[in-house]
Amino acid sequence: MRQMAATALLMAGGLFLVAVGDQPGLTAEEKSAEPAARAVTVQLAQESRSSAADRAEPKKLSGRLPRNYGKLGVSQEQRRTIYSIQEKYRSQIEDLEKQLAALESQRDRDIAAVLTEGQKVRLKELEAASARKRATGSKTAE
Repeated sequence: MRQMAATALLMAGGLFLVAVGDQPGLTAEEKSAEPAARAVTVQLAQESRSSAADRAEPKKLSGRLPRNYGKLGVSQEQRRTIYSIQEKYRSQIEDLEKQLAALESQRDRDIAAVLTEGQKVRLKELEAASARKRATGSKTAE
């Protein structure tokens, strides 16, 4: 999914370059081509530059070890493997977290729909008091 977004961004960037006319590295023939052809040329040039940069400089994995793993004396190779595994699952977990947040939000709306108007007003008052209490650390706002 990130790769698709990056490709779309590259395409948009390439089209922007065509619109602005700033196309370093293009020959006179390429600059005189139709705008759509120039966009493809610019995009391909950008992709080849970025893929060359990717090959020249391997992606440095970093992150945090799971709780208590640092106390085990894991080697650098183990750390790299763990970080790689974490990266492998990161986008799936992010997608699931978004789905969970949406479900919880829908659940809360469904639950609130059961309340009477008076109960909804009182709930807002209680939630505001709780928020003030959390903000100040005081226990008197009950």
